[in-house]
Amino acid sequence: MPQRRAFTLVELLVVVAIVVLLVAILLPSLGKARAASDRVKCCSNQRQLATAVVLYSHDFRGVMPFCNCYLIEIIRQFKGYRTDGWLYAANEGQSLPAHVEEGGLWRYLGTHGVYRCPADDGPYGAVNRLSSYRMNHTVAEDFTYHPKMARFRADAFLFWEFGPIPPAPPPTFGQLGGDAHPSNGITQRHGRFAPVASFDGHVETLTAAQFAEEAAKNPGRLRCPPAVTWD
Repeated sequence: MPQRRAFTLVELLVVVAIVVLLVAILLPSLGKARAASDRVKCCSNQRQLATAVVLYSHDFRGVMPFCNCYLIEIIRQFKGYRTDGWLYAANEGQSLPAHVEEGGLWRYLGTHGVYRCPADDGPYGAVNRLSSYRMNHTVAEDFTYHPKMARFRADAFLFWEFGPIPPAPPPTFGQLGGDAHPSNGITQRHGRFAPVASFDGHVETLTAAQFAEEAAKNPGRLRCPPAVTWD
């Protein structure tokens, strides 16, 4: 019976080197594929959020849910009555993930996953405790808590992913709640491009430079207060 020939040390080292080389080639591709998948899911989340706002406005005589501006909540306090915020019921709690179920959009979404970008893996602090996404603060710049949807141009930006998350010291009032000012910037979790959702429900991607350029326009697609009349 012929005797089996064992692998030599050189042959084993060659096999190991080939495996290491293949892993080195495949890992970046796998990382890019995962990043692309996260970006697609993030686009889907924001599209669902924007669509839920449209559905809400259809059900409530054309008005939008409150943008959950924390500063307005502190000033007004909404004592004695409930105000439907898109993310949570104003002044009825925003410290627990379950509080999104009290928000105005929950009846249309019904799942916590839509509120969280898949690339946002924490830590979750005061700024992003309930959601990775923010509604455009300028919808309430004239202190209209439930503005008419029709007062905004269809391609104006309604939602985007807040960022970058501020380190210590603690965040300011303007960084809490469920809204974001255009000056707060946009996330860089997805690399060069980040999704933004418009009032009409469509989603596009912008670079940080494009976002900043649009934020400098007043009025524009980011600074789009309801007091502005669009042609």
